[in-house]
Amino acid sequence: VDKDYPENTLAGAVFELYADSNGNGEFDHADELLGQLQELTGGIYQMNDLLYGGYFVKEKTAPQGFYLDENAYYFQISENGKTVIVENEAGMGFINNAQRGSIRIEKTSEDKVVKGFTFKVEGTDITGQPYSKTFVTDEKGQIHIEGLRIGTYVISEVSNDANKKYELPPDVTVTVLEGKTWAIDRRGDRYRLKQRLYELETQLPPSFIRINKSTFANETRIKKFSASFSGAVDAVFLCGYREYVSRRCFAQIKRRYGL
Repeated sequence: VDKDYPENTLAGAVFELYADSNGNGEFDHADELLGQLQELTGGIYQMNDLLYGGYFVKEKTAPQGFYLDENAYYFQISENGKTVIVENEAGMGFINNAQRGSIRIEKTSEDKVVKGFTFKVEGTDITGQPYSKTFVTDEKGQIHIEGLRIGTYVISEVSNDANKKYELPPDVTVTVLEGKTWAIDRRGDRYRLKQRLYELETQLPPSFIRINKSTFANETRIKKFSASFSGAVDAVFLCGYREYVSRRCFAQIKRRYGL
């Protein structure tokens, strides 16, 4: 079951069934794997003809676009012909949390006016749930949208009094993914890489430094670091792109340069 939309049942999960072999009611290495539950329609998974005793159900594979529940859930067969329903949240069924990502929008203009522009983000997540919201740029011309369910979205600038003297940019379609890495080159072009960050970290040349939890940057392409009155710091690249620098990473960068 989709936690955000309980009426949305989920297909594509894989559940394993274990016998509580040592009878201690705790999931451990002594417990025997009996097989996988059969998936029926409507997000129902079952296994028939179980003998009396204790068992554990454990999710091996989550539905696409959802996080895995790594816990094992104990139940007992103690009555002939009775169907036991296993839930990870009482009264809700077996729920999964949707994977989420984020979008960052950065407004630029020739006259450097970037605050107060409205953008609409609309589309559908991986389950087909619609999404449509508008956002307004801050004093840096930025919009940060966190916790967005993975899916495909269209970003468009809304025509209003704030931008009536400007030429509106074309709409941009983005796919929000969980656990993917994006790279930005000196022209500002973006590429999605197959490797995870921890894999790239050992392959990148020494000129690459970490500037936040999910970003490495080539220090030779950084024009400057820009700090706001609130204490937030951005790395400004030669191509004009900006990316925030976490406090922890900025402290490491200062130590790197002996500041």
